[in-house]
Amino acid sequence: PLNLVLNTGRHLEIRVMPYTHKQLLMVARDVTQMHQLEGARRNFFANVSHELRTPLTVLQGYLEMMDEQPLEGAVREKALHTMREQTQRMEGLVKQLLTLSKIEAAPTHLLNEKVDVPMMLRVVEREAQTLSQKKQTFTFEIDNGLKVSGNEDQLRSAISNLVYNAVNHTPEGTHITVRWQRVPHGAEFSVEDNGPGIAPEHIPRLTERFYRV
Repeated sequence: PLNLVLNTGRHLEIRVMPYTHKQLLMVARDVTQMHQLEGARRNFFANVSHELRTPLTVLQGYLEMMDEQPLEGAVREKALHTMREQTQRMEGLVKQLLTLSKIEAAPTHLLNEKVDVPMMLRVVEREAQTLSQKKQTFTFEIDNGLKVSGNEDQLRSAISNLVYNAVNHTPEGTHITVRWQRVPHGAEFSVEDNGPGIAPEHIPRLTERFYRV
């Protein structure tokens, strides 16, 4: 096939094949999304490789140091604390990869189960308050009768990630508001905080698979 890139940035795949006697058939297919997904996939795994390399380098450095000489006292405690942190960091990356794999492989029928989002949010609220350690205050505005069809594990992952990100990136002494409400087109979940936010140029691409800010 012949691949063309238009001045609009779109990618076309063109094939020419025999059709009838002395005639040819030309088929043009827009493969822009495929190119975007492949590019995003490559960037995603490049980022994952980079993220894994850093904690592995730290662990290797401390292990070599401990192999050469025994560590004692404060130096030993610092080494163990840092290694634990880096191990947890790698564990988090692996969990993200497993979640991504589950989302892509999820059968369609699993998206039809009734999910009790209000009950889920009550659990997330308690966990967020524990994570915050009273550094922030919370308001959870929940429509207790609003349930939706979907995959419970995936919804819990998405909701908890948004709330925990707010806790981790919102300055101490500020307020976080979580809303789960009915809107004309269905249901809406939102988290309002005082964190740094996401730069405007990234907003249009947030729903792309593998996209990383």
